[in-house]
This record gives sequence, structure tokens and C-alpha cells, in this order.
Amino acid sequence: ERHYYLMGGYSFDLGNEMSLIPSLLVRFNETMVYQGDLNIKFKFRNIAFAGVSYRANHNDFIYSPGDAVVGMLGIDMGNLLIGYSYDYLLS
Repeated sequence: ERHYYLMGGYSFDLGNEMSLIPSLLVRFNETMVYQGDLNIKFKFRNIAFAGVSYRANHNDFIYSPGDAVVGMLGIDMGNLLIGYSYDYLLS
């Protein structure tokens, strides 16, 4: 079974070496079962970031209001990005 991914986002400069990065990730397969993640990250001095994500599911034509809330932290070291995330399941 094939899976398809659609993703996009944008980085908004907030000044004071901070940026806001909203993004969206949608995963679906040929039977139209899909999952979507809505993310928002704050990046500080192009080095560290923190953010949250909300994940929703649509399976077998039954809409679930939410599957998980995710917290994210990370450090950008130039050629290496180190991150940690924790999923809190809602379902």
C-alpha cells in the first residue's frame, strides 16, 4: 500500500534574532486514511528551537478530534540538528 506525504511551512522573522515557523504535514494512503500534524516552532538566534504540534486522524470515515499533542525542543549546530519530542496521546 502506497503512502503519500504533503508538507509545507514558512519562517517568519520576529526580530531580536527570533523566528516563528508554522508548518503542516499531511500523510495519507490510497484508501484515503489520513493523519495531519499542525506544528508551530519558535527559533532563537538560529541555534535553539521549541515548539508544539497537534495531530489529528481520519480513519474509516470516522473523524477523531485529536490523536496527540507533541512538545519539541532542539539545537541547530550547523550541519547537525539535535531534537527531542514527546507525544502526549489524546486517544
